Amino acid sequence: MKYGLTILFLLINTSIALTQGICSGNLGENIFTDGDFGSGTAPVVINNPNIAPGYDYSTQVPFDGSYTICSSTSALSGLYPSWLRIEDNSTDPNGYMMVVNASYEPGNFYEETVSNLCENTLYEFSADIINLIRIGTSDHTDPNVTFLIDDVIVYETGTIPKTEQWVKFGFSFITNSVQSSIKLTLRNNAPGGAGNDLALDNISFRPCGPSSFIDLEGESSNIFLCIDDDPLTVVADIIGDNGATFAILWQFSSDSINWETITDNTSSSIQHIDFNVGDYYYRYLSAGNEINIQNEKCRIISDILKITVLPDTYPIQDTTCIGEQYQFGTQTLLSTGFYSENFESSRGCDSTVLLDLTFIPEQPIIIDAQFFDPSCFEFSDGNIVISQLSGGYGNLEFEILDEFEELASSNLTAGNYTIIARDKFNCKESLTITLNQPEEIFIEIGNDTTLRLGQDIIISPEYSHLFPNINWTINGEIDCDDCASANLLPFSSSYVIISVLDNNNCTDTDSIFLTVIEENLVHLPNIFSPNEDGINDFMTINYFGRSVSMLEQFSIYDRWGGLVHSLKDITIENGAILWDGYSDNKILPNGVYFYHLNLIYINGTNEQLIKSITVLR
Repeated sequence: MKYGLTILFLLINTSIALTQGICSGNLGENIFTDGDFGSGTAPVVINNPNIAPGYDYSTQVPFDGSYTICSSTSALSGLYPSWLRIEDNSTDPNGYMMVVNASYEPGNFYEETVSNLCENTLYEFSADIINLIRIGTSDHTDPNVTFLIDDVIVYETGTIPKTEQWVKFGFSFITNSVQSSIKLTLRNNAPGGAGNDLALDNISFRPCGPSSFIDLEGESSNIFLCIDDDPLTVVADIIGDNGATFAILWQFSSDSINWETITDNTSSSIQHIDFNVGDYYYRYLSAGNEINIQNEKCRIISDILKITVLPDTYPIQDTTCIGEQYQFGTQTLLSTGFYSENFESSRGCDSTVLLDLTFIPEQPIIIDAQFFDPSCFEFSDGNIVISQLSGGYGNLEFEILDEFEELASSNLTAGNYTIIARDKFNCKESLTITLNQPEEIFIEIGNDTTLRLGQDIIISPEYSHLFPNINWTINGEIDCDDCASANLLPFSSSYVIISVLDNNNCTDTDSIFLTVIEENLVHLPNIFSPNEDGINDFMTINYFGRSVSMLEQFSIYDRWGGLVHSLKDITIENGAILWDGYSDNKILPNGVYFYHLNLIYINGTNEQLIKSITVLR
């Protein structure tokens, strides 16, 4: 597979002020080699590193105006309750950081002099800082740090709030035409006492240059080649403002850690011509001129390009169990031997795989399992638990398949399941288990029904078998709320629900809807003859079924509105006598009388009637 490639390392220059924010381009090596404060197995550095003029050194929790170097604040004896328990800001488990308890007055807590710098060169000065006070702690001053160059303030962090997060602070600046050495200082601005406590890590002073990209029209910086590909041209296309040029120095590495300078090539391009299988890393250093490119404090480092040359032959070994079919490309293998097959890799390279295949006899695999049937009919809470899996050639794995050969785990329904166990050589054993379907339970209560208020209904459901627990739900009266059948007196239209529970806590429920009609429930005469002839001698009340609960009021008035008879708050039977035509044991004359009747029904509603009744002897 042949093709030619050209890779561009692109630098884009930007305009620069005397001082500006964090470098937006590529950086060089950190001139502060001790800016991460190093690492070690001791949780706290014992000897004073003498990096904070005017501050005392402590191996415990630092007091105001002192500092310490440690891997974790948790390692400091007497840690203040308001302080965070944090580690240094790196991936090194033994890395150190600087912990500062600021002095009562503003003062310098870090200072370093850097020499052998390049003139007219952009540098970045930065540090990772965290406010050590916990969020929500009141009456504690927040840190405020100033960055100085040669004792001149050039950058201030402002108030560093309590966020419990590391933040990178810093700036970039250009050395002047005669500046080859500078003093870099970090100063505390806020007053000490309660608060103004911080930790520092990763103090960095690096040359800063324009962005140095590695790009191949959308490709990543990791390129894969075949051993028969054409040489690859790698180009650094450096374009500066106003046509400015840059000196280039190429470097190569086989591990991306240890770099070798390609001393005989300072041009803007190189060729990758080594197609031995392996990884190849390329990067370049750049500076403003040929002199500065030789000074590691003046040059920046590009992104890294990784080239991987893929092999064309892959020898592999594999083992499988006798009786299994081994699929190898287009070949189906059944016996021990050496086989080869041509493939195209995912990267498009032609390759040959050489297979050393061994078939071995199977070793017994023991499968012990506990199984649990579903708890109720058509439930899916059955389970199969593997209690023992041993034997074979080790590294045993298993799967449970249902009748459709689909994977099953828990929440199983009734049916047949197969446990298939395999060892590391694909030798297998199977065990079939049947989960039984529990007895079906059911209840059928009947059909929806229409009734009149006061009408009783007997419901006798059909059951699959006798249930120890039966529960009725009705809006009305029931003569037996745990019986297999019951006499019901519904008070209003509603559902009748019956639920059953067996000894396995399996349930079933059925219901019907009873429509209750409240029409023409009471009959009252409009004439009666109290002459003791045994025929229609009394004014009586007749009502449907058990619809009436009580008579709240019954009053008879003559034609002049005088009260002649009354009843109040009594329970009355169907056909009860309301009036015999007398008033205070005196016979009243024939005529028309008026009455006011107030009845209360069994559902709590009432009905008031104002009508006339004729007495005719």
